[in-house]
Amino acid sequence: MAQQKINNKMNMPRPSWMWIYGVIIIFIVGYWMFGPGNGVPVKSDWNTVAQMIEQGDVEKIQVVNRDLAEIYLKKEAADRYRKDAADKRFRNMPETGVQLTFNIGSVDTFRQDLDKVIAESGNDVVLVYENRENSWTSILLQMLPWVIIIGGWFFLMSRMSRGAGGGSGGIMNVGKARAQVFDKENSKKVTFKDVAGLEEAKVEIMEIVDFLKKPDKYKSIGAKIPKGALLVGPPGTGKTLLAKAVAGEANVPFLSISGSD
Repeated sequence: MAQQKINNKMNMPRPSWMWIYGVIIIFIVGYWMFGPGNGVPVKSDWNTVAQMIEQGDVEKIQVVNRDLAEIYLKKEAADRYRKDAADKRFRNMPETGVQLTFNIGSVDTFRQDLDKVIAESGNDVVLVYENRENSWTSILLQMLPWVIIIGGWFFLMSRMSRGAGGGSGGIMNVGKARAQVFDKENSKKVTFKDVAGLEEAKVEIMEIVDFLKKPDKYKSIGAKIPKGALLVGPPGTGKTLLAKAVAGEANVPFLSISGSD
């Protein structure tokens, strides 16, 4: 086997960790948006909220569009419900902001019931009213977390398919051969005349060219074909061009494929 060492120092490709960083970022964003303390308000009812008012747990009630009541609990009460409540829904209740919601049929009836509970318990509750429109901004804000996660997933898949996940083809292209075949009938053949320099390599590799031209001659004397020529060197030093020249000189097809493929 003929072996030519063009350069003993090989430039090894640096691994890309971008896809790992992307996964970590997605998990961080997902935890920040959907993790503990960032859940959705608990769907409740007036009876449950009335008991909370009697216990002094409610800080504020906000009536939205005259049909939805949003409940803000006191911090110590919210922590207690999240940790000790028998109802599992309360364990994922937001730490801040709107923590419970329920629908009201009539604002006047709701106000009368609220005043009665406040008068009996002696616990005051702030009551505010708000008219809120379902604008495109609020809809987009609700969809933003999913857009970020899905967009990040597609970004990682595209990066890995282009090779960012390691290897020239990427981990998504494992098993997909991307070999280039140069037919011997091609009029544009590469020969040793097209290779500048590398004179010693050309001389050592001529036995392979001769064997490819006259295989019967060598078989008749019991010779075996060389396993190949190992060309070692950094990219751009002419290894692939020299291999194409061997195929062109011997008038045989040439198959070009990377080691990872």
